[in-house]
Amino acid sequence: MPGIETVRTEDLEGQENKTETAEKVVDTKEEKAESKTYTEEELKARVQSEADKRVTEAIKTAREKWDKEAAEEKKEAARLAKLTQEEREKELQAKQLKELEETKAELNRVYLERDTIDRLSEENVPIAFKDFLMGVDAETTNENIKAFKEVYEAEVQKGVEERLKGKTPSVANQKVKADAWSALKDKYK
Repeated sequence: MPGIETVRTEDLEGQENKTETAEKVVDTKEEKAESKTYTEEELKARVQSEADKRVTEAIKTAREKWDKEAAEEKKEAARLAKLTQEEREKELQAKQLKELEETKAELNRVYLERDTIDRLSEENVPIAFKDFLMGVDAETTNENIKAFKEVYEAEVQKGVEERLKGKTPSVANQKVKADAWSALKDKYK
């Protein structure tokens, strides 16, 4: 049954009082028990509507990103147009040098990663530790692997010894029955 509630709110400055009326719908057990069933066409229409909404949002976001990139490119082109030919060449050369250094750093990282995997395989250390052990260069990586391997092997050995330790059998403390018949006899006394 719907009810009406009156709510009083004050302005931030405390100058005005406003009265707002809000309707609250109270769900009853009967309303909760009812559930709306949709036909196949209605369901398809709702799904299509939701999909269209999401696609529209994605397009809007992509368009904003493209517009922002285009504005930045125009701004950069206008800035470069104001420079002399010599200054433009210096800027282009600096940009190419930066890209070359980034590419070189990425290539070095790939080689280091491959070498780390090879070294871990040689040392019989799981490759899953690669990201933790890989340093900034090959020397640091090898030191990390060496230090880790010592700790890793010690922990593995400790785990093996713990599992092999086992328990002492408790049979020595119990009376041993002479045969199965006497055990059954004692059980049913």
